[in-house]
Amino acid sequence: LEARIRAGSLLLKYPNEAGIKEAERLANDVILKKPEYVDGHLLSANALIARREWEGAKVAIDRAIQLDPGRIDGRISLARLYTERAASDQKNAQSLRNQAELTYKQIIETHPESAPAHLAYGDYLFALNRHDEAEKQLIAATTLDTKDRLTMSALFRYYESRKRYQDAEKVLTRLIAL
Repeated sequence: LEARIRAGSLLLKYPNEAGIKEAERLANDVILKKPEYVDGHLLSANALIARREWEGAKVAIDRAIQLDPGRIDGRISLARLYTERAASDQKNAQSLRNQAELTYKQIIETHPESAPAHLAYGDYLFALNRHDEAEKQLIAATTLDTKDRLTMSALFRYYESRKRYQDAEKVLTRLIAL
């Protein structure tokens, strides 16, 4: 089951129609084999988000959260759903962004030690051009998990995009050393 989840997640990293369909098939296969397996529902949700099927994605996320309310990634997926939906729903965009923001803040309030939560919130803030807040979240993520390449890469990209090359070089040096 883990291999199916990893394969589906990789297919969604750079999604195309065939990859999304295959990720959905893998998620459904996992859910059929083990309905209580949270990762299957989250993979399904991420495939549905990629397809912009908001209601189905929300159902899958709600199921994942119901199965394991303490899992942070279910709530991160919920915030991501709000963010992605806001990008395509101008009428409700501000309300959806507010829901995303509230969800991220709740995650960090209840799990301040979660590097993935800080990383996701930092990426969200950066996308909104709230750079000072984004930097704080990305630094928190790299402080909490000093060995995660994804987190370090995000901080590197942040500094590089802000033309803070000395800071970017320091992070790159740490990244290479991993």
